Amino acid sequence: MKIFGLTVLKNEGDIVSQTLTEALAWCDRIAVLDNDSDDDTVARVEAVAAAHPNRIEFIGRYTGAFHNDLRMIPFYRLFDEATTEDWWCRLDGDEFYPHDPKAFLAALSPLECRVNAINLFYEYTDIDWAAWQAKQETLADRQRPIQERRRYYRAAYEELRFMRHHPKLKWCGRAHWPTPRGPLARERIIMQHFRARDPEQLKRRLAIRQVAAERGQRKPDHHWRVAAADWQSQIVDHRSCYYDDHSGTFEYDAHRFSDPPGKRFGQNLRRAAMALGWRT
Repeated sequence: MKIFGLTVLKNEGDIVSQTLTEALAWCDRIAVLDNDSDDDTVARVEAVAAAHPNRIEFIGRYTGAFHNDLRMIPFYRLFDEATTEDWWCRLDGDEFYPHDPKAFLAALSPLECRVNAINLFYEYTDIDWAAWQAKQETLADRQRPIQERRRYYRAAYEELRFMRHHPKLKWCGRAHWPTPRGPLARERIIMQHFRARDPEQLKRRLAIRQVAAERGQRKPDHHWRVAAADWQSQIVDHRSCYYDDHSGTFEYDAHRFSDPPGKRFGQNLRRAAMALGWRT
C-alpha cells in the first residue's frame, strides 16, 4: 500500500518544511503545486525535495486564483503510479497527523474507500498573545516544531482527507475530489490543523484571503473574510479550548463525529453493493 499526497501551497514558508518532512514518514510520494507564493515557500519545498530524492514531485507555480480542483494537477501527475492498493491524501501545508495514517488505512475493510479527518483547529490564544507581547516568543521561534508552540485546539468539524484509488477515478470541473466515490469509513482519523501560528502569519493569511473575498472568490460570510488590520479578532480565549498535553490522546465531543443510525444504514447498503461488484 502506498499513500500519495496532493499538496497546493500559498505562503506556507514558515511551516511547510516541517509539514512535508513529517508527512514523508507515512506518505510515499507527494506532488506539490505552488499557488503563486511570494515568500520562501518554493525554496523550502525544493530543499526538502532535494533531501528526499524521488519522494517529492514539485510541479511548479500556478498564478491564477485558488480553487479546490487545483488538486487535480498533482493528482494526475501521480495517477499512473497508483494501484488499487493505494490511497490519495489531501495534504494541506498546515496539517499534521499525530497517529500514523498508513497504519490507520491498513486496518480498514477493503469496502471502506474514503476517510474523514476530525479537524483539530489549533487556535492563537490570549496566552500566546501575552507571551508574544512579552517577547517570550518571536519570529525566531518558527524554527521550533509548531506542535510545541501552539497547544490549544478546538474540534470544529470533519472533512474528507483520504480516498482509496480506483483506475476509473476521474477529476472533472470544480469538484473537490475525483469520482466515483466509494463508501465512507466508519472511523475518523485525527488531524492537527495549525491555521493560526503567530501574529505575522495571521496578518499575511488574512490579507491574502481579503483580496480573494474582494474578488468574489470567497463567500460573504466566510470565516477568513477579516481585514488583516483586525487580526486580533482571531485571538481566542484559551478557556474555550482543549489543551494538547502531548500524551497522544485528544479531547473532543465524540457524539459530534459519530454517524446517526440512518447514515450508518445507508453506508452499509453501499458496502453491500460494492460486495456485489458495484461501485457508485
